[in-house]
Amino acid sequence: TPFYMCWDESAFDILVRFDLEKRPYITLSRACDSKYGEGHPKLWPLEYYRELVQRLRERFPDFVLVQLGADRNFPSVEADLDLRGETSLEETKCLLKYASLHIDVEGGLVHLRHALQGRSLVLFGPTSPEVFGYRENVNLRSCGCPQPCEWVIPHWTDACLLGTHACMTELMPDEVFAQAEDILKKISHRSVA
Repeated sequence: TPFYMCWDESAFDILVRFDLEKRPYITLSRACDSKYGEGHPKLWPLEYYRELVQRLRERFPDFVLVQLGADRNFPSVEADLDLRGETSLEETKCLLKYASLHIDVEGGLVHLRHALQGRSLVLFGPTSPEVFGYRENVNLRSCGCPQPCEWVIPHWTDACLLGTHACMTELMPDEVFAQAEDILKKISHRSVA
């Protein structure tokens, strides 16, 4: 069944307000439910995100890097434009819809992007790409843990079961950047041709 999404037409003003209507941009998020903190097992390390942002900025200077999120409970990834806590749900839908790529851990914005028929680069840790992954996305998971551990114990969101966060710390920035570069080179090539 095709997706149907209602739109508040005023939400499109956000593209004009931040000069994104004619510029390619990438959305990024590094967050999970705001009731959790930095210890949540789904979070990719902040320093890895910042390295990824720097490499994307150097390799693809024409793309604006836009950080999204419901609030500022989690640190900035040092994107070009930090819109955490600054957009309505309608504006977030608009930003996700027209982004060239969305990079995030598995979660709400990835599912919303899928409903908007967009492609994401998704970093999986304790949740399973076989269950929560979409075919159009690049779903990455390291070999740091043999199995996803979501719901192995009732309070799996409180801390890594092994205490190492290996499923996320062993997913290296080089691998994530290589996947993003492959996607963005194809996008850039199509827009030039």
